[in-house]
Amino acid sequence: MTTTEESEIHFTVEQWAPDGFLLTPFIDGRSFVSLVTEFEVGHGWEDAGIHEGMVLSRLDFEHLPRHPVQGRSPYGHPSRGTVLLGCTCGVIDCGPLYGRVLASEGQIRWLEFENPVADDLDWDYSELGPFVFDSAQFEQAITDAMAQALG
Repeated sequence: MTTTEESEIHFTVEQWAPDGFLLTPFIDGRSFVSLVTEFEVGHGWEDAGIHEGMVLSRLDFEHLPRHPVQGRSPYGHPSRGTVLLGCTCGVIDCGPLYGRVLASEGQIRWLEFENPVADDLDWDYSELGPFVFDSAQFEQAITDAMAQALG
């Protein structure tokens, strides 16, 4: 999926264990997890579908505005980018999907996706995205997710 048109984003927040939350991005009404899984399955990748939303603690939620908006992450890896999805097991480091996050001129872009679990499998995500969002709408979606999680 390649587009330069702005998409709308929102996040669902679900309780995960007593003090954790599952944060799942939705792009134009579709789960980003589903979009990535369909992309992987469409390319015939055997271990497709290992991603889930990110499991975040209450403290992680308090710092959420710095995460996908500014390209910072409590689970970031400088050379790989920002964690945008976690693993189905709930452990971010197990099977994350990294992406480059760029914020400029009233827009936020997600692009250049990478799955470190697939480093030896030659998975190429270059045809996925980029996803472009209006900054104000994106930040409101983050604010809404924080309010849902933190009350």
